[in-house]
Amino acid sequence: MNSIFTFIITLIYILYNIVTLSVLDKDQNVLIHMIVGGVIGFISLSALVYYYLKTQNNSLFLLLFGIILIIGYTFSLINIKKTIDDKDISENEINALKTKTITSGILFTIVGFIAYILNSFMGDCQNINELLCDKNILFLLLLSNIVVYNSINFLKLHGRGWIWNKDDKDDKDNISMDLGVIIMLCLWQLYIYFLVDGFKGARLSDTSSIPQDKSITVLFSGLSVFVILSLLIYLFVTNAQCKKWENIKHINNIKEISYNMLTTSIISIIIIGSHVI
Repeated sequence: MNSIFTFIITLIYILYNIVTLSVLDKDQNVLIHMIVGGVIGFISLSALVYYYLKTQNNSLFLLLFGIILIIGYTFSLINIKKTIDDKDISENEINALKTKTITSGILFTIVGFIAYILNSFMGDCQNINELLCDKNILFLLLLSNIVVYNSINFLKLHGRGWIWNKDDKDDKDNISMDLGVIIMLCLWQLYIYFLVDGFKGARLSDTSSIPQDKSITVLFSGLSVFVILSLLIYLFVTNAQCKKWENIKHINNIKEISYNMLTTSIISIIIIGSHVI
């Protein structure tokens, strides 16, 4: 599949998500947002269908890409509608939602770019068929990371019952910006990029055929240790302070990280399976 085509569709969603939230105001017309988002989403999906009908290949990739796009635009539109329709929401809360969405979108995009740069310099795309050498996989991972975060963040704010520990009074805490969660997810996403990359072309059990100065496995192993240690420290500190804090915000932050990790891991397994099998 043409990587430029995938890049454009991914970029359109990222820019739509950031720009729409940056100008969001509770006095705006919901219908206009629904029409604009619906048209952009429809054009993007129509382009995918047209590409498939024209080329008749990459069906599984296009299906997964399309599903993630549908979820992304759907949750963005619902989030906008609920925010505008909520008469009790304050300007500070809207600004916090804007900051969270814009910051996560920019940082997640930077992480994807870093993964691409590292693979370009440390990988060996000429001799080893690493998955990150396929830019389409990179864009798919980037898109899924942003969509998953926005969707779970929406559920964190508006969800009730079995997936979140929350009461009505905690909505203000859940909408607030938490940079620690985003940083942890950035680290996890970088880990996921190289996890996916390591399953084709480079075998973790045998790196003798890979030049040591170009081995992505070395970076993957070192990053794995750092990720695991960081997660353990974060979980240990948070659990130790839960009773002291006496609020649900930190518990929900842990759940948000866990749900993001679980969902992105499932998507990664699907990507790996579609290329290995």
